[in-house]
Amino acid sequence: MNDVGHPPSQPVLGPLRAVLGAFGALALTSATVLAVTHPPAAGLYPPGLHQLYLAGRNLSLALGVSLLVAICQRVRFTRRSAYVLLAGLSLLIGASTLISEVQNFAETLLPVAPRLAAWLLALAVSVSVVAAAALGHLLDRPRWRWLAVAAGLAVLAVHPFVLASGYPAAHLFMTAAALALIAGALINAPLPRRWPQLTSALPWAFAAAIAAFALLVPPSRSMQVQMLHHEEDVLTPLLARLNFGEAEADPEGTVPAIWQPWFEPRDPSVVIPAAKPPAKPPIVLLLTIDSLRADVLATKENDKQLPNLAAFRDASLRFNYAHTPGSQTLTTLTSLFTGTYYSQQYWTTRPPSSNLWPHADETLRFPEILRDAGIPTFNAGATSWMSNEIGIVRGFSEDHFVPPNGTHFTVSALTVPLLLERLETVGDGSLFAFLHLLDAHYSVRPLARSKPLEERYLANLTSVDKRLGEVLKAVKRLGLEDRTYIIISSDHGEAFGEHDSFKHNTTLYEELLRVPLMIRGPKIKARAIDVPVSLIDLGPTILDLFAQPTPGHMMGQSLLGFLRGKNPELTRPIGAEGRLKKMLLFPDGIKAIVDDREGTAEVYDLRADPDELINLLDVDIKAQRRIDVVRKFFSVHHLQRDGYVTPYRR
Repeated sequence: MNDVGHPPSQPVLGPLRAVLGAFGALALTSATVLAVTHPPAAGLYPPGLHQLYLAGRNLSLALGVSLLVAICQRVRFTRRSAYVLLAGLSLLIGASTLISEVQNFAETLLPVAPRLAAWLLALAVSVSVVAAAALGHLLDRPRWRWLAVAAGLAVLAVHPFVLASGYPAAHLFMTAAALALIAGALINAPLPRRWPQLTSALPWAFAAAIAAFALLVPPSRSMQVQMLHHEEDVLTPLLARLNFGEAEADPEGTVPAIWQPWFEPRDPSVVIPAAKPPAKPPIVLLLTIDSLRADVLATKENDKQLPNLAAFRDASLRFNYAHTPGSQTLTTLTSLFTGTYYSQQYWTTRPPSSNLWPHADETLRFPEILRDAGIPTFNAGATSWMSNEIGIVRGFSEDHFVPPNGTHFTVSALTVPLLLERLETVGDGSLFAFLHLLDAHYSVRPLARSKPLEERYLANLTSVDKRLGEVLKAVKRLGLEDRTYIIISSDHGEAFGEHDSFKHNTTLYEELLRVPLMIRGPKIKARAIDVPVSLIDLGPTILDLFAQPTPGHMMGQSLLGFLRGKNPELTRPIGAEGRLKKMLLFPDGIKAIVDDREGTAEVYDLRADPDELINLLDVDIKAQRRIDVVRKFFSVHHLQRDGYVTPYRR
């Protein structure tokens, strides 16, 4: 059907040219976004090569859709049949890709029926492509079509910045909807009279060659990782998922000699004897501050804003190279309390939630050992899932949840007073108390909304700093300093654009894994330790402080020797897990990361390359051995249960 605005005899673009025009808009906006956010460096590699891959993969999409349109034209599909086909394809792709991405939002939207909400959300996103195509058809008029084209271009330009990384299917559907809107509005657009009629097969062959290169020639390891960090590249994440599945570890991978005993299955029946107990019944306060990066306290730059944390740092035993066993609060704290890694734990859904939780994981948590030994254990949870029954934390004889008041999570101003009240009643007995302070988490309402991201982050940390001051004053006022051990650390760091990522959860780079670890207590001398340690060492350390044996399943080692002025040798590997990523930090400073979901691997020399910019897999053939060691370690230490496969947790 022709527009009223031009003669009936004048040729129009038609469905095929309209689709090609829409993909031309995609190629242009994607290339522009990539160029603006990552200006070309000297030479072609890597931004220029990324542009080539991006163009080739967009071309492959264009050719595929064009072929489908050509087939529909050949069999004379009606518009209704075309919509049905488009809806069917959208629903098929949406059902297989979107469900896992919308689970968290679905639970917030409809807590009583999150599975239903997830399917409805996936359905709505899938149908948006058909709706956009129909809207484009309605706007296919001289006065309106360019408004539709402008709207589609705006979506293509803005969508890479809409969602945090880790939502490839959502970005794919946003792109598809924009393309459908543009193509629908251009079908009846008049073809310019001087438009060259491309009858030669040469341009198509050239486009097919570039597309074939982008699809068939694998990028380098570094390039593949870089491409996965860019939301404008909508096809690469889907292609990466085709490689899903854990590769076999090479038995020739060289395991450092000091690690050899840890590459055998742990025997839960073998316990490590307890250390000599302190002279007085100890009080141990474990305070973890959400999203606290190591560099926040590494220098005195933030001391004026965080005076109590700064003073605590200067008066404590501090570990300069402390790592968390993950970059997500739930998985990190579960590892801290169980002394095991994510793939060693049992994660299942817990109705009505459709997400994964460790509520059925039977691994013994160290607070359970303390509780069973008659030692009071106290927890004031800042979320409903930070309680005994969920399993992330377990074994607290005094388990409290404080509902939030005007914020997404409960802030420290509401949880710390409960700890202060408990300290008033501790008397001459022992106590283990845990608080996780969530004020700096990105989803908690910022205290300074108008400021830049890092400044808002520090502003939220000031509230935590204030509460820490209250705890320190209470310990001193109550005369408990001579038997109170205070441990301050974090569940993970926070990304502010490093490696093209923001917030946390999605990577295992140092900005997320490096955290402060500071311990202050009676007879502990203030000093800095450069030996790398892990939060997975805290369970054995706290058990030692209470003169309780460490169960054999724990993957960490006690740090008590450092607290008593010694420098013990630690032999266990330092690892981390999250979103099917696995990491080991080698004794010589080499760090290896394997991603079994995206099919990538990375090896960095942290001593020469602390920012993790040079993937040694591209320059050193021997670096592959490090990846083999990572796979070997986690193949030895994973939960073996019939029918259970380590799941991906968003």
